Amino acid sequence: MQKDDNACPSCQRRQLAFQYALTNPEFHTARCRDCGFIAMHPYPSDSFLERHYKERGLYNSEADESAYVRAVADRAKLIEGLLDRAGKRGATGKAVDFGAGAGIGVAAQMSLGFTSLGIETNPHAQSVGRRLFEAEIVDLSLDEMPGELALFTVFEVLEHIKYPREFLAAVCTHMETSGTVLGTVPNYNGLARYIRGKHSIALAWPEHINQFTRATLRRTLEEAGLDVVYIGFPPPYGVVFTFGLRAWILKHLKPAAVAKTTASVITWVKKYIAYPLPNLFAEKTGFLGHGLVFVATKKTQA
Repeated sequence: MQKDDNACPSCQRRQLAFQYALTNPEFHTARCRDCGFIAMHPYPSDSFLERHYKERGLYNSEADESAYVRAVADRAKLIEGLLDRAGKRGATGKAVDFGAGAGIGVAAQMSLGFTSLGIETNPHAQSVGRRLFEAEIVDLSLDEMPGELALFTVFEVLEHIKYPREFLAAVCTHMETSGTVLGTVPNYNGLARYIRGKHSIALAWPEHINQFTRATLRRTLEEAGLDVVYIGFPPPYGVVFTFGLRAWILKHLKPAAVAKTTASVITWVKKYIAYPLPNLFAEKTGFLGHGLVFVATKKTQA
């Protein structure tokens, strides 16, 4: 069925209420009055998105290899925790990380014992991932993706993909029975959006074409054929706020050892004293958290 890019991406009705004019004023963020889904309006064309993702620069491409190693360890810990929530701790098998970037998710999957493949359209990202992690990262369509997957991960991806429900429904056809899908998306109800509006990362133009709340993410997953296990916030910084103090200290305070120690103390205070209460509020309400994490399993046939 041909989709209408001027209608709600979820229910295809045209009952849209504009929320924000974006940094490109030809585009808005619009909420559907019928189903509540929030998305960029009008939806950008397939050709525009394909060209953009193949040509854009690679985020953090100048980071040293030790930064990537730490990122892999953090990602593996998150995957392991979400698998544990789904009763799948220790699971192995075939896995795909979609929108793999430089391969952090693929390397994390491999560290947990999965036979992993990364799918990424950006050729520079592919080459970086192969060099850093000796990972298999290729540009494949969903139809070309392997079947009987035990695990499919999408970290900061669903907000970029046109018609995410249909995308996830197609993913389900490649999953083994009760296979696991997990990932992250920006939270439309995050603190940054209330403060910075169209300049917040959640509303970034032209990349973030879908805007998820906990409720719309759940509906998208369920309508795609998934049983939702958990939707929450990535620990320990579910709610993120910063005043730039640590960056200033690291730049201006001397000697460097004192600056690093002071910044580390501030990090500890934020992690264990400042953040726990707002993080608890976000977990209970779905508001203010920077991003949403989710884990779901393929529905078994009745």
